[in-house]
Amino acid sequence: MARIGVESGPITWQQAERRCEWKGGHLAVIESSTENFLLYSAMKAKGYENAYFGFSDESSEVNWKWVDGTSTAYTNWHSGEPNNQDGIEHYAMFYEKFQDGTWNDADGIIDAGCAYICEWDDPTDKISQGDSFTDQQLRIIAKDLGVPDDLNVEIKQYPKTYWKAAGLWDIYVEVLLDGKVIASGSFDVETGEMGRNLYIYSH
Repeated sequence: MARIGVESGPITWQQAERRCEWKGGHLAVIESSTENFLLYSAMKAKGYENAYFGFSDESSEVNWKWVDGTSTAYTNWHSGEPNNQDGIEHYAMFYEKFQDGTWNDADGIIDAGCAYICEWDDPTDKISQGDSFTDQQLRIIAKDLGVPDDLNVEIKQYPKTYWKAAGLWDIYVEVLLDGKVIASGSFDVETGEMGRNLYIYSH
């Protein structure tokens, strides 16, 4: 199994996947009962009772898929799950009410008590560290700013600056369409988290 990491929230399922991508991986994929036990145990060892991993039917109801395209027959749903309560539950998770490591489907919204589990196929923690973002990181930032993937945009970044109030280095990024700024903001150099001066894309 690839290297895994249990990360803290609060965060939505989609944001969790982007944070894992930022680090060069994706939300964890579970292909066997052994892997399920290892991930569930890792979550509990970190003191969490709830955690997202990379299984979803957000693109097609009841057609559950792993984020990396893995094809496996293994699932571990709790009895009665997935139930798509209120028609909005599209994301798999370990759930505090199911203490046997079975799965629940959830709505994926921000939950202060929910962690998420990333996995990486290589030994590096980050795509890069330094004075600028990679092209892949800039694409993730554009998504965070609400920019659709199908827009042919230019993404500019400026030299990193020290944000004294937050005690971190950040980089200001602009997303342009036909030469006009449609989204922008400052992002933490190390984590890619949104910071200040945010201008979110709107249709």
